[in-house]
Amino acid sequence: MSTHNENKNRINGMVFIPKEEWDTLNSKIDYLISIVHENNNKEDSNAWLGIKEVADLLHVSERTILRYRDKRLFPYYQIGKNVLFKKKEIEQFIETFGISAA
Repeated sequence: MSTHNENKNRINGMVFIPKEEWDTLNSKIDYLISIVHENNNKEDSNAWLGIKEVADLLHVSERTILRYRDKRLFPYYQIGKNVLFKKKEIEQFIETFGISAA
């Protein structure tokens, strides 16, 4: 059951976040895409990233990644208590929003 606080940030499936948080996320995603492109030839594009790996790449806390997950900013998979992100899906997210590598 959703709480009122969760519902106020969602309307018709859209998630709203403060502009400052969105700008911060965009700058972190720019950094992430540069890392993804650098490692694209080194690693399988079907690789899985854990919360810590994504947090390290974005230079944010693991809790911030969990907040992004809760806001559905990234596709994710949860197996028990483990939250995983597909590298390929993060790349698709970045491309969807037209974010270019720095």
